[in-house]
Amino acid sequence: MEKRKVEVVGYDGEWPQKYRAEKRELERVFGPVAVCFHHAGSTSVPGLAAKPVIDIFVEVCDLNRVDSLHPKMERLGYEPMGEAGIPNRRFFRKGGNQRTHHVHCFLTGGKEIQRHLAFRDYLRNHPHRAEEYGTLKTKLAKEFPSDIQAYMDGKAGLIAQIEREALLWEQTRPLWMKAQLLQQVRQIGILPNDTLMIHSSMSALGKVEGGGETVLDVFMEYLAPGLLVFPTHTWDRVGVQTDVFDPETESACVGILPNLFLRRPGVFRSLHPTHSVAAVGKDAKDFVSGEEHFDTPCPRQGCHGKLLDRDAKVLFLGCSLRSNTLIHGVEEWNHIPERLQRTPKQLKIRMADGTLLPRTMYGHHNPTGDVSRNYGKLEEPLVACGAAVRGKIGDGKSVLCQVRPMVECTSRWLQQNPDLFLDGKPIEA
Repeated sequence: MEKRKVEVVGYDGEWPQKYRAEKRELERVFGPVAVCFHHAGSTSVPGLAAKPVIDIFVEVCDLNRVDSLHPKMERLGYEPMGEAGIPNRRFFRKGGNQRTHHVHCFLTGGKEIQRHLAFRDYLRNHPHRAEEYGTLKTKLAKEFPSDIQAYMDGKAGLIAQIEREALLWEQTRPLWMKAQLLQQVRQIGILPNDTLMIHSSMSALGKVEGGGETVLDVFMEYLAPGLLVFPTHTWDRVGVQTDVFDPETESACVGILPNLFLRRPGVFRSLHPTHSVAAVGKDAKDFVSGEEHFDTPCPRQGCHGKLLDRDAKVLFLGCSLRSNTLIHGVEEWNHIPERLQRTPKQLKIRMADGTLLPRTMYGHHNPTGDVSRNYGKLEEPLVACGAAVRGKIGDGKSVLCQVRPMVECTSRWLQQNPDLFLDGKPIEA
C-alpha cells in the first residue's frame, strides 16, 4: 500500500474558499444534525504553512445521528473512520493518500472542539507563534517525507506548549458587550446616516455576548437612519454546482453575519445570481433593485456602483481588504483586461412569481488566479492618503474606507499600472 506523503506548503489564499465550498456540501448532508461548522486546523490560519488538507469541525446535536449519515458522506467521497483515537468524535477523511479534507464531529459545546478553536484563534492573533509553528512543520516535512508518525511526534511538544498558552489566553479574553461594540463603531468614524457596506469575519471579533445576533443589532440599530449593506454572494455555487439562483433559499458564501442578516425582517436582497447584496434601511428596496439586468459581477450601474453614487463607506470588520469586492468593480469600470471570463455562463434567476429569468454572466477570471489575493496591499496607501482609517471592533482589527476616494485613488493607480494586482508588491502612491 502506498504511504501517505508528508507535504507542507506555504499558505494558500484559496483555502478559505475551499472550506466554504465544502461546507455548503456538508450542510446538505448534515441538515439539522449540525449546529454549526468551523474551519480550524492550520489551513484556517492566514500565513501559516500547512499540509494542504482542509479541516472542518462540526458541532452536532447527536453523534448517533451522525453515524446514520455514513452513506451520504461516502457518496460525497468521505471515508468514515469512527472515533479514530479521540473519544466522542466522529471522523471522516477524503482523498485517500492524497488527502484533501478532514471532517471532525463533536457534540456542540464540547471541550475538544473548544480546544481546537482556541488553538486556531491564538495563532491568528499571535503571528510570531504561527511562524514558529510553520517553520517547524516545514523542517519536519523535509526530514520525514514518508513518515507521518515521526512528523506528528516531532511537532507534538510545540503543539502542547502553544495549546497551553491558547487556553490561558482564551480564558482571559474579554467578553464584548453590546454597549462596548457600539462605542467602538462610533470611534472608528461610522455615522448613523451613513450608507455602510460590511465585509466581516465574525470569529475575529472574539467573544461577544449574544454572538453574531448582537453584532447585527449594534449596526442595525445605530444605522437605522442610514443604509446597512452586506454582501450575500453565491459565486461558489451558482455557475459551479447549479445554474439557478434562488434568492429566497440560497445561502451566502461570505461568512456568518451575512446569513444571519438575510433572516432579519425588512432586509431586501438583490437578484444578482453570483454577487448579490442585501440591505436594510433608507431606500433599501430601491438600492438592491435592477441587478438581474446585468451580465458582469460588479457593473457600474449595480449595487457596487451605487455605493460610489451615495458616497458610502465600506467597513472591513475583522478582515483584510482582500475581501474588497468593490475593487473588482473598479477594475471592471476601468476596463482592465483579463478580469472577466471570455466565455459567459448561462444562468437563471428565480423570480418572486416562480419564473426563471435567463441571465448571461461573465464571471471573474484572470490567467494568474484570483487577483483579489493582492487587494490587501491597498490598505497602507489608502490610510496614507486619508481614504481609510484603522480601528478595532471587539477583538477584530478593522478598516473603514470611504468609497469615493478609494475608487478615485485605485483608478489612478490602475491607469498608471493595469497589472497592479497581479503581484503583492507595495503600491508607490
